[in-house]
Amino acid sequence: MIAILDIQHAGKRSSPRDVGATFDLDGDGVRGGLGEREIDVSASYVARARDVLPASGHVAYVLTTGDYGERHAAAIAIAKANPGVRCAYVACHANAGGGSYGLVEYDERSGLGAALAHALADALSALPGVGRGRTRGLGAADRGWACIDGIYAGPENLCGVIFEPFFVDFAGHRPLMSPSGLARVGAVLADGCLSWSRGRIEPSRNA
Repeated sequence: MIAILDIQHAGKRSSPRDVGATFDLDGDGVRGGLGEREIDVSASYVARARDVLPASGHVAYVLTTGDYGERHAAAIAIAKANPGVRCAYVACHANAGGGSYGLVEYDERSGLGAALAHALADALSALPGVGRGRTRGLGAADRGWACIDGIYAGPENLCGVIFEPFFVDFAGHRPLMSPSGLARVGAVLADGCLSWSRGRIEPSRNA
């Protein structure tokens, strides 16, 4: 299995100042300091997943630059170069807006993507204060569509999801934003991908 972990918001050519959601983690009254940006927490948990996956005999790529279409093209190129190997493109985020759950979204046309989303949602159960994650299929009119919209054009061994394991503005999720908490999130991301890699490959993208 190949996991392609994309730290979205970071490194966008069209919006170089985009850092995603910001929050006041240290209580100094200032939002968006170092470690208080969505790109920081995403990078931290991705780093842990990147370490876990190779140790389990799988391959992990991390994407950090380019607009989303460029990153989707890079994921497609990786999948095409590895026919027969299941490839998971994970758009890595954190959520904001007052929720208290984990969320994994997928292209509603993709059976393989739905299976990946459910495996990751199951894995989120291991995080304190989160419980089993919610899943949602996305179409072209939905918020977040641009995060994965180019992936479906790739080969059948590739699918994509949006991974939002916690809310940065929910007090119950604050422990997950510590170094140890983010390491747990990364381990959960890896575990979900590994669980998915052992499942049955759907016979049709549209199943």
